[in-house]
Amino acid sequence: MSIADWVHLAIAAFAMLVIAFATAVLAGFSASSRTRLSELATRDAERVRTEFDCNMPHGKFNTEYRIIRPDGEQRWISDRAFPRRDGSGNIQRVAGVTQDITARKRAEDELRQQWLAFDTALSNTPDFTYTFDLEGRFSYVNRGLLALLQLPLEAAVGKNFFELNYPAALAQ
Repeated sequence: MSIADWVHLAIAAFAMLVIAFATAVLAGFSASSRTRLSELATRDAERVRTEFDCNMPHGKFNTEYRIIRPDGEQRWISDRAFPRRDGSGNIQRVAGVTQDITARKRAEDELRQQWLAFDTALSNTPDFTYTFDLEGRFSYVNRGLLALLQLPLEAAVGKNFFELNYPAALAQ
């Protein structure tokens, strides 16, 4: 292994320590505690480590993972890191951002649950139920109409009646 390879490995290891330290502070651990990333994100640690190793040399590390705070609370973290290279393209240092995104993840989960309740209610009615956006394109289509059109939801959303070959007499 060349000296350049050793330097690259040392910089990558240091970057992981910086990310682990920032995560430890967000997680509520004291700045002096000896907390490693593997202790913080036991369910996600291997995936995060693999993503870092695979993506950092290409200049893009952006991931989300869970941590458990000392009080037992689970939090979501977003980590981004950007290598800074010298004129020869060698990584000299790593800059990064660590952010607590728990509120966003909770909102996404609540929205997903509301969507499932909405879809379940409207898809169990014998009527064709759908919503349009302001341009007259489907934003939602229930299972009854999808069965008639013989299309998956993804093929109908964003289209209008005419683009889906709906009988013109019924579409007006």
